Amino acid sequence: MQFLTLKQRYHAVRLALITRWRVCKQACRQIFTQDEHSSPSISVVGMATQYGATLLQRDFLEELLSRHCRHSPAVFETLDLIERSGIRHLCSVLPLDDRIWFQQTLPTIADTDALFKEHAISLVCRAAKGAITEWGGSMYDISHVVAVTCTNTANPGFVITLCSTLGLRPTVHRTLLRGLGCAGGVSALRIAHDLLAGAALQGLPARALVVSCDLPTLFTRAELHRIDVDQEVGFGLSRFSDVLERGPIWNLLGFRSVIVNESEGYSELNVGPFGLRVLRFLPLFSTYSII
Repeated sequence: MQFLTLKQRYHAVRLALITRWRVCKQACRQIFTQDEHSSPSISVVGMATQYGATLLQRDFLEELLSRHCRHSPAVFETLDLIERSGIRHLCSVLPLDDRIWFQQTLPTIADTDALFKEHAISLVCRAAKGAITEWGGSMYDISHVVAVTCTNTANPGFVITLCSTLGLRPTVHRTLLRGLGCAGGVSALRIAHDLLAGAALQGLPARALVVSCDLPTLFTRAELHRIDVDQEVGFGLSRFSDVLERGPIWNLLGFRSVIVNESEGYSELNVGPFGLRVLRFLPLFSTYSII
């Protein structure tokens, strides 16, 4: 785990403040300036959240560590991290008796891909239907679908299956984002905002369905392997749940992206033979994304 220097923290805070100020100016300009050149108003009108139905209690995680890892400093540090995190359980789409928890061999990327396809669509559809119900509109009115995940790399991706399962028009505009990590949800909203704003400027009616779905517990065994063989503290084992979520209802006023100096490489999510693995993760390293 790496930490920011004082100079890097200063740059991160400075860029965050600049971002806040510029977006606030843009919001005030949009609110108080009403003319023919004003940007169209893009709003979130429905939202829903779904978690995996299985609860992985702390004692279950400790049992997994004991079953698949030798006693080592990394195991003790991971157990201590789980204890100090304050998290009582994680949510998973996998039942407690699934063979992935007990088999001796590690699941491959093909195995986790099959599990994602088996469990993700039902989770996504339940959340999407909940958001559409809250909106009160028709499936036929949805013109764009923006989906994001960082726990699956299959092509063409789950967005096509999602559209057909929900019964959306075959001409719906589909966009699939991958590998964005914790910024995936905000990035999907940014893309949806730009697509809808473009349609509005052309005088076209547009509605977007935005979904973000990640099933990180599919890679729990790979995380255990890292703890046992590579002696790396398992941060991901204690933090991530299987979830599809959306934020609260608000107006999308604008977006701005920044790259903090010397920040490349602080967090990497790479694909390996046993799935996705977080090579570096820095909880203290964050910049603000203002919607």
